[in-house]
Amino acid sequence: MELSPRTSPPPPAAIATSLVHRCKAGHTPLCVAAAAGHHTVVDVLLQAGADAEGRAAWDTTPLCEAARGGHVATIRVLLDGGAGVDTPSFCDGSPLTLAAAEGQHEAVGALLDAGANAAAPWPIHEAARVGCHLMVDRLLRAGAPVNGVFDDRGTPLCRAAAGGHDDVVRALLHAGATVGVAGLHGRTPLIEAALGGHCSIVAMLLKVGADVAAADAGGRTPLHQAVSSSHVESVKLLLRNGALVDARDEAGETPLHEAVKCGREPMVAALLAAGARLDVVDSRLRTPLHRAIEAVATCRVLTVLLKAGARVNAVDNCGRTPMHYAAKQPVPRLDALLAAGGNLHATDLRGDTPLHVAARVGGRAVATLLHAGAHLDLEVRNNRRATPLHIAAEAASVSSIWRLTDAGADVDARRRLGMTPLHLASAAKHGDDAVRELLTAGAAVDATDGNGNTALHMAARANVVDTARVLLTAGAAVDAVGEAGRMPLHEAADRGYAAVAAVLVGATESLSDSDSASGTSEEE
Repeated sequence: MELSPRTSPPPPAAIATSLVHRCKAGHTPLCVAAAAGHHTVVDVLLQAGADAEGRAAWDTTPLCEAARGGHVATIRVLLDGGAGVDTPSFCDGSPLTLAAAEGQHEAVGALLDAGANAAAPWPIHEAARVGCHLMVDRLLRAGAPVNGVFDDRGTPLCRAAAGGHDDVVRALLHAGATVGVAGLHGRTPLIEAALGGHCSIVAMLLKVGADVAAADAGGRTPLHQAVSSSHVESVKLLLRNGALVDARDEAGETPLHEAVKCGREPMVAALLAAGARLDVVDSRLRTPLHRAIEAVATCRVLTVLLKAGARVNAVDNCGRTPMHYAAKQPVPRLDALLAAGGNLHATDLRGDTPLHVAARVGGRAVATLLHAGAHLDLEVRNNRRATPLHIAAEAASVSSIWRLTDAGADVDARRRLGMTPLHLASAAKHGDDAVRELLTAGAAVDATDGNGNTALHMAARANVVDTARVLLTAGAAVDAVGEAGRMPLHEAADRGYAAVAAVLVGATESLSDSDSASGTSEEE
């Protein structure tokens, strides 16, 4: 039955002013009452002349507020008072959309009874998203488009599958929902269900013919997504229904690459049992074993891969083997790789051995490699002519320096430009402890590089005051002349480093005092 709007005489000016007055939040009294569901107050305000369509903050209407809160009695009073059943708010949609978005199925029914437009795609999308099958059923009976596409979010089936709402998915399929329409990021309903680990929905969609090989915008199949979400049952179900076990996404990664990153042994085992290849590489030529090491996978996952025949010395696009990857991890997995025949002495395209890589990080990796025989690589030089000790010094890794020098590394070895490890440590931001360790190991404090600069020159250039003090205490020559005839003080002065300049000036004064005292003694 069509509702007749109430009519009331124009209110006096003072009352009219109060009816349209907005609080600091931007709401009129009618909007406040509608949002709270006080239908009797709403009726009083309408009788007093309040505009049933009067907009408040964010251009919302009283009916939108009542619908959002699910206040059925208030909705009916507002509609009886002349509110437009489909009048939208500025950014949130119609009252029907707002009621559906909040799961207010009784409010949805009241609005539909009043003639709300169910043909737009938004209400059923929201109903599917929140998972209320009562709303979905009512909207479908009212003519809601079962395959309506909302922006880039796909169909209602995509939203329901993503949320894991079995009853809604079943209702949509019964109403003729299409299973192949993609939504956000190109994901089909099956991909959404697999990503969420909703195994029962995966089964429903497969039963009605969903494409198990369809990929999203990134080339990821339902199997990729199920693996990435660590849902073993969904993975097994997809495999039983013909999922391509070695499908590659845009980065060239297979589901096995994804599984080893997650570190789930049952997932890895299931994929291997289904015939997943261990030698397939991604766009950077990384095998699943590379990715497992990079992701710090558990030793059990590594053991599964190695027992299955993973190539322990495969190289990526930078020439790095799994040994290189393991050497740079804080918690390395070197023992398993070494036992499987990992090459200790392999060099990558930069000329780095695993020992070079470990030297930068420090910790147990250096000790493990040295114990396994990497002491033979102590003087191996990479493309920059750097030994592992140079790398450790540049990174100011005290533990690496100690282990490498204790194993016999040449403490004064020179890399490109003639720099010794002490030069490199002296230029590091927090390198004072590394400098001490090198000096303790016998590093020459005044060794010069190819330009004639000493370690003290490097400390002055880097403005590292503590390192400068350590070098001076060890007897570094404050007046050493290096490149372009400059002393360390020139370097600090040129860069405006007042603190290190003060230390160098103090050392120069001490040197002058010492020279003066020595001269006086000789005269006597």
